[in-house]
Amino acid sequence: MREEYISPELVEYPPLTDVTGGSFDDTVTISDRNAKAAINPVDPTDVLTRVASMPVSSWVYKKEPDIRHIGPMAQDFRAAFGVGKDDKTIYNIDAQGVTMAAIQGLYDLLQQKDAEIARQNDQLVALEARLAELEDRL
Repeated sequence: MREEYISPELVEYPPLTDVTGGSFDDTVTISDRNAKAAINPVDPTDVLTRVASMPVSSWVYKKEPDIRHIGPMAQDFRAAFGVGKDDKTIYNIDAQGVTMAAIQGLYDLLQQKDAEIARQNDQLVALEARLAELEDRL
């Protein structure tokens, strides 16, 4: 079973099986909860912080100099998240999981900022009311 797509010039894959769900261009990852063990939650804010500090570059594969890509280096990804089998590859499912967790971290941060802005708006309204009351007394 092919675990992720990389250009055939870079890696030779065994023939596709029905598990992949389709053609060579399809990448399907089994993600059934029943197929997994040692499931642990992640802290989305921590993941977001790690993503923000990880270098992301634009680059080409040496064997494909005409095709530009963007993303982290596997060594940096492995150092940041400690997932996958080595520091030479990034599993698509790990990149997707990190992305989803980082989005959750951003959402949490946005919710916190929205709540802070709402509190500050309430304070501003109260201060404006007090100021108007004081001005009326003068």
